[in-house]
Amino acid sequence: MSFGLFGHSTAAVLLGAFLWGGTHGGIPTLMQTAGVRAAPQDPDTANSLWVTGWNMGMAGGSLLGGAALTHTGTGALPWTAAALLAALARRNGFPPAD
Repeated sequence: MSFGLFGHSTAAVLLGAFLWGGTHGGIPTLMQTAGVRAAPQDPDTANSLWVTGWNMGMAGGSLLGGAALTHTGTGALPWTAAALLAALARRNGFPPAD
């Protein structure tokens, strides 16, 4: 959100990029662990699905980002990402622990 709200401030963008990079590094491990916990009887399939889903997400994000960039410019990118996250996070979040 800092990119959308404070895109005119170099310091805010640098801070946002630093925080994003610092926190994003652990996401793959957390997601993989969540997948294995969701399907402990078949962790290999869970990992395979995780990798496939990750690649599909990267491709889909690239397509959506490219379309937003082409039609509305760079200012729409953080808002497009925020709207997508808000729409999908509640429905597709982690399953509750047993």
